Amino acid sequence: MLLYATGGLAYGHLGASAPAMGLSWGGTKAGWTVGAGGEFAIDRNWSVKVEYLYMDLGSFNGASTATTTVANALNTPTPGFNTVTTTTTTGSFGTRFTDNIVRVGVNYRFSGPVVAKY
Repeated sequence: MLLYATGGLAYGHLGASAPAMGLSWGGTKAGWTVGAGGEFAIDRNWSVKVEYLYMDLGSFNGASTATTTVANALNTPTPGFNTVTTTTTTGSFGTRFTDNIVRVGVNYRFSGPVVAKY
C-alpha cells in the first residue's frame, strides 16, 4: 500500500458568453491544487488506485459592452424624419472557479523490480 499527498500549480482557460447579446469574455487563469491518494497492490503485477484533488483557480470578474446603431435614410419611414436607433447592451459577471476531482484507476506493471547483482 502506498499513501501520498500531492499539490501544485493548476491552470485553465475559462470563458463566459451570451451570444444573443453579443457579449463574451475569456482568459487563462492560474491557481493551485491539493489532494491525497492511495495505491494498493492486488498481486505482483496489478494494483488499484484512488485519488482526490481540490482545485482553486480564484475569482473572475468581467464585463462587455456591445453597441448596435440602426440609421434609416432621410424621409423614411415618414418624409422629413431621419430615424436613428442605438442599442447598448452591457453585461458583467463575477464568479469563483473551484473543482473537486476523484480519479480511480487500475495499473499493470510489466516487469518486476530491478535487482542489482554483484
